[in-house]
Amino acid sequence: MNAKEYLNQIKLNDIRIRQMTEEVARLEAVANSTTGGMNPDKVQTSPYKGKREKVIVKMVDLKNKLVSTIAEQETMRVEIISKIHQLTDSRYIELLYLKYVRVMRLEDIAGVMTKPDGSEYSLDHINRLHGEALNAFREIYTDADQ
Repeated sequence: MNAKEYLNQIKLNDIRIRQMTEEVARLEAVANSTTGGMNPDKVQTSPYKGKREKVIVKMVDLKNKLVSTIAEQETMRVEIISKIHQLTDSRYIELLYLKYVRVMRLEDIAGVMTKPDGSEYSLDHINRLHGEALNAFREIYTDADQ
């Protein structure tokens, strides 16, 4: 895995967590909608009970996986932020944090980051700076791997 792929893990795991959360909500809705009618005169068991139980089991399994994924994500975030903070150029730290931890577009970062004189960076300058920051991070990432 290269440095950029390593940094992009936060975004990918955030997507997985969001999708798993949506799927848990969907399964909860399915489980709640498959309850049979409450007719006290009816002696026969509902045909929905087995289906509902299967959905609930899937939902519980997915919730457990979601909790585990969230815990792994938090550990990874801390690790990635720690590696970003090993850089010595504050511009690189800010840019990589905004791009890969806060998941901002370079266009938006250009409007947020400011030079020491208070003026904004151009998008071209942010693109160049991003390449420099990735090269500097690549050295830290490669050193940590060995």
